[in-house]
Amino acid sequence: MCGSEARKRRKFIFALTVLLAVTGISVLYAVAQPFIFAPVFARELTPKIVSINDVPTDSIVFEKYGRDPIYRERDVTIVVEVTRNHHRPVKGAAVTIYGCGDSATGKTDERGYATLHLHVKPTWIHGTPAGHLSMGVVKEGYDYFVDPHAVKIIYL
Repeated sequence: MCGSEARKRRKFIFALTVLLAVTGISVLYAVAQPFIFAPVFARELTPKIVSINDVPTDSIVFEKYGRDPIYRERDVTIVVEVTRNHHRPVKGAAVTIYGCGDSATGKTDERGYATLHLHVKPTWIHGTPAGHLSMGVVKEGYDYFVDPHAVKIIYL
């Protein structure tokens, strides 16, 4: 074996050793990463409007009747689903929907659902964005959730 062949062989062995070492470290990191660097998930409440008056929607439509200059008040039933981090149902969370002249609070059941009944007056109330009902959700051990635009109110 001459000197240049030996040198090429040593370079090849060195490159192969570096490649195997990097591959081994990468595999070890990928396997051990969830245990060493376990992510800390926030206990975030993630509610969503499931239905309004038994219709799968997140909005309420108010129509004028004939030449009536005002929109008529309406009783509304809103179903809300509350989950943790968009995944597991949260039992016992207090859900409040408020605005347009009324508010209602209910607790979620074991499936994470709460049913709320409101008497909505389609007028602007100070502190509530016009055209929306707001929602707040709270449960001990979780981050407080507020959505000022949870339910859209559409005026036709």
